[in-house]
Amino acid sequence: MKGNGTMKRLAFALGMLVVAAGVAAAEDNGGFGLGAGIVSVKDSGTSRLWLTANMRWMLADNLALEPEIGWYRMPVTASVNADEFNGGGSVLLILPANKVDLFAGLGLGAHMSRLSGSGGSNTETQLGYHGLAGVDLKASRSISLFGAVRYEIVNSNTDAKTKLWKFYGGLRFRSH
Repeated sequence: MKGNGTMKRLAFALGMLVVAAGVAAAEDNGGFGLGAGIVSVKDSGTSRLWLTANMRWMLADNLALEPEIGWYRMPVTASVNADEFNGGGSVLLILPANKVDLFAGLGLGAHMSRLSGSGGSNTETQLGYHGLAGVDLKASRSISLFGAVRYEIVNSNTDAKTKLWKFYGGLRFRSH
C-alpha cells in the first residue's frame, strides 16, 4: 500500500528524533525514563501490559520535548496476536516544584501493528495523536518516580479510529 511507505519514513524520522534527543538529554538537564502500565482499548473491554521508554529534553525551564518508544500485545483471536509498537514524541509543559513536578502535553507518533499467528503475519503503520498528564516525584537529585495518564487516537486504513487509555508509571533518571 502506497501510504505505508510514507508511514515507514515517518517512523524512521521519529526514531532518529529519539536518538538525537537522547544525545541532547545526556548533555542537558533532561532525563531518561523507563515505565510500565496498562493500555485499555476503548470499546473492547480489555487491558494489557504496556512497556515504554522515553527521553526528556528540556527546551526551557518549563518546556520539554519527550520522544518515546513503546510496545504492547493484544490478542485478536485465540490464535492471532497484534503486537503494537509506537514511536513518537510529546511537547510537555512542566510545573516544577521542590519535590514534585506536574506535567501535561500533546504529541503524535507512528503506531505499527503487526498481526501474527495462524502461519502468517501482516504489518500496518498508522499515525496517532495523544494528550497526557502526570507527575514526577523526586526521590533523589538524579532519580524520580513518575506516573501518567494518556489518551490516544490512532487512525486506521478505514474511517474508524482506535481510542486508547494508557495508565503507567516508572523511573526517570536525570542527568543533573
